[in-house]
Parts: sequence; C-alpha cells; structure tokens
Amino acid sequence: MVQECGGSYREIFERIVAALGVSREFKEVSPSTLGLLAKLDSFLGFFTRKRRITSEHVQSAFNKSLFSSEKVKEALGMEFTPISEVIEGVARFYRKDFPLKK
Repeated sequence: MVQECGGSYREIFERIVAALGVSREFKEVSPSTLGLLAKLDSFLGFFTRKRRITSEHVQSAFNKSLFSSEKVKEALGMEFTPISEVIEGVARFYRKDFPLKK
C-alpha cells in the first residue's frame, strides 16, 4: 500500500490533501518535542485516565518499518486496489457529503 507512494506516510497524506483540494499545512515535530508531549500526556492521563500519545507512538513515528503483503495476496488469491485509486474514490465521496466552502 505505502510502497506505491514511495514508502512514506507523508506522501500518502500529501496525496489525500491534493485529492481533497485543501491547503497543506504540515508541522514537523522533532523526536524530543514529541517525547516531551508524551510525558506531559502521561501526567495528564493520570487525572483523565485517557492517554493520546505514548512512548511507543513516539518510537514508531520515527522508525521506518517495512512490511510485505505477499503472503496475504498468495493466501487469499487477490490483489489490492492501488492506494491512489482508493484516495481518489474516498475523497470524491467525502467532497460530495462535505463540499468545500468558498
């Protein structure tokens, strides 16, 4: 899935933004800043019993992991729909229900 977009979630999000026709405002967060936010979230989670950012989230956000779908495709005898087609289709339905405000 991600391979089609060059292996980057950032590229997927850029395609989604383009398909929806909205502005692309990305803010990069450093690992240390995200780690600090995870610690703050942990502290607040003590009171709210709800956590949004864990140290595992921080680690996975900056690690590159590659996965293969070959076993699934072989076992089920199917091919996946290209991610660009899925993004375009979902964006079309979304824009129909939530048109852009001008």
